[in-house]
Amino acid sequence: VGLSTADSLGFNTDSLAIARYNPDGTPDHSFGASGKLTYSPVHDQLIGPGAEGQAVTIQPDGKIVVGGIYGFDQSHGRWLYTNAQVWRFNLDGSWDTTFNGNGIQTITYGNTVARIIDIGLECDDKIVLAMNVGTVDFINVSIASARTNRDGSLDSSYGTKGFSPYYQYDTYGNIQNISTADIAFSPNRLYMVSAGYNYPR
Repeated sequence: VGLSTADSLGFNTDSLAIARYNPDGTPDHSFGASGKLTYSPVHDQLIGPGAEGQAVTIQPDGKIVVGGIYGFDQSHGRWLYTNAQVWRFNLDGSWDTTFNGNGIQTITYGNTVARIIDIGLECDDKIVLAMNVGTVDFINVSIASARTNRDGSLDSSYGTKGFSPYYQYDTYGNIQNISTADIAFSPNRLYMVSAGYNYPR
């Protein structure tokens, strides 16, 4: 499970944490440290200034793929997630360095902010990422998808350099706000379910 953690006072420390459990609900001590991993971006510069996992899936070989968001903007005086990232770990919780060289792939698209909502695996081990992209604070949200090869590189045969956004416009030409809810696969198609809404003018 990928999530953000909090300190003893309850403040969000924006660290990535993963825990694994045995079938009986006890921590799996063969994973990480006593069944859990915590990576603080303050001490682990691989992830970035801040990180939060929002989706997780397991490959057939047991490797763990986690997707989420990372980054911040000090000019706003608070944490602001700016890019989507996907992380891959080995079965024992160590970084999978066969994935983009360090276990991490960052996905950016212009000046938008982005986050990964869901992860899917194709039969050839390519990784499909369902995302939300938008402006600061995820205003004017649109859905998007990205695909990586099994080695973590962005799949240039998918969309534009591995990234494919979708924008919905209203009758006035304004971007409608639609957010990703879930993804599903057929043998040769990707389906993304989303919720749509508009801010009142």
